[in-house]
Amino acid sequence: MRSSCRHVMMELDKNGKKERRIVLRNARKEDAAGVLPLMMDAIGDIAYSLTGEESPGEAMAVLEEFYCREGNRLSYENVTVLEKEGRVAAFMLAYHGSRAEVLDRPLKARLEASGKSAAAIVCEAGSDEYYLDSLAVHPDFRGQGLGTLLLEEFGRLAAQAGWGKLSLLVEEHNGGARKLYERLGYAPQDALMVAGHRYDRMVKQV
Repeated sequence: MRSSCRHVMMELDKNGKKERRIVLRNARKEDAAGVLPLMMDAIGDIAYSLTGEESPGEAMAVLEEFYCREGNRLSYENVTVLEKEGRVAAFMLAYHGSRAEVLDRPLKARLEASGKSAAAIVCEAGSDEYYLDSLAVHPDFRGQGLGTLLLEEFGRLAAQAGWGKLSLLVEEHNGGARKLYERLGYAPQDALMVAGHRYDRMVKQV
């Protein structure tokens, strides 16, 4: 069970006058409508590997099912949301690699029960790493540094739990994200194929 997380920050608008509240907090089941489109955008083709579905609508329905359940990779339990202007402006999904196998079991069981192979679900995290599974910012809030705020929160949560190593994946052609991660202290470690795409695993010591 993770600790309660709620941070409130204030920022000024472009005129330096009006304050706007930014809230970082643990996700709730009722955040599904705001979180799931961002999750789908963040993980791309991985959504189809995890769910075994072929259409976006069917994949989204399965993502919602698992998001609202405890004890799996996609659960709201592993999600932090960033609220701005009363909306889910960004989210991140993170868990410790030592729990990865257990968290993937419900997803694999669903695939196998429907006669589909679970081989496409691969362990993305090292057993000694706090792993950033996915992160996305709503289009209306991009360019405001919210992704960096979540990455900083990711590191803070690891330090609070006493975990010394962070990891994440970046698609090999995503140079913009790679530059951001390198600026924040992440370094390439190895490569991994997920859902037919090559990702570089980047790590950082806390």
